[in-house]
Amino acid sequence: QTGATGIQGQTGSTGQTGPTGATGQIGPTGFTGPIGETGSRSRGAYFSAYRAGVTGNSNITIPTGGNTGVLTPFTTKGPNYSETGTWTLGVDNSTITIPMTGDYYVHYIVHVINNSSSDRTFMSYMRVNGVIQPGFGASLRIPNDHIQELIGQRIINLTAGDEVTIYTMSNGNNTRIVGTYALIPSENTSTSITFTLLN
Repeated sequence: QTGATGIQGQTGSTGQTGPTGATGQIGPTGFTGPIGETGSRSRGAYFSAYRAGVTGNSNITIPTGGNTGVLTPFTTKGPNYSETGTWTLGVDNSTITIPMTGDYYVHYIVHVINNSSSDRTFMSYMRVNGVIQPGFGASLRIPNDHIQELIGQRIINLTAGDEVTIYTMSNGNNTRIVGTYALIPSENTSTSITFTLLN
């Protein structure tokens, strides 16, 4: 006859880990998240004008005496753009109307000639709505029978509807803003102004 079952022996040690099973199927795509907020739109405005289309002896005499000088003309609009409003160059070809409020970088060049027999001091400056703007001018001491350029540049806050003008003056007679009579025609665009909206 078969004898009684013996006592259970001790559990053996754990065997080695088996190979990794195959990767399961990819689960379903989750729900689409909410749409983000619309980003802010950048503003834009720029303007350029220059003196061109003049013929003959087109130098502009700078009057002597007083403390005003003469309006600097920019007869021709160059590339310009404004997101709102319109850039306007007045009938005097000197008054520029601002279309948008903001901080602008303004840069101008005025070519002047000293036809006198001695040195002369030239100066240019900017007015906004008739008010002189401090820190926005240029001055040069120019020898007789010489042409040089007055250059002004500044960052300035301007309001839509502001009227901007550039004046040029000197301390003696026989001084002028240069035209085509004194320069070859290709340099007829040397007196110019630009505005660039920064924000």
